[in-house]
Amino acid sequence: MGNTGDARTIALADPFTRHPSRAVREAAVGAVRFVASPEADAWVAAKLAARDDEALRVGAVRAAGFRALEPLGDALAALL
Repeated sequence: MGNTGDARTIALADPFTRHPSRAVREAAVGAVRFVASPEADAWVAAKLAARDDEALRVGAVRAAGFRALEPLGDALAALL
């Protein structure tokens, strides 16, 4: 679903961001990389700010590489 860029990917991926497996949490965030919407930008930005979960931050940084960076600029700066 994530490769289609369909906005429904966010709702499908979100429960997996709480999965016990680090790899699953990271992949869940990465699934949203091609969804082009303000909602997806906000969702990825929130995962960049996940101070308590490195897997979410790593997945969000990787997803950011496929997205327009301007909407994520503040979140990326805060992460750095």
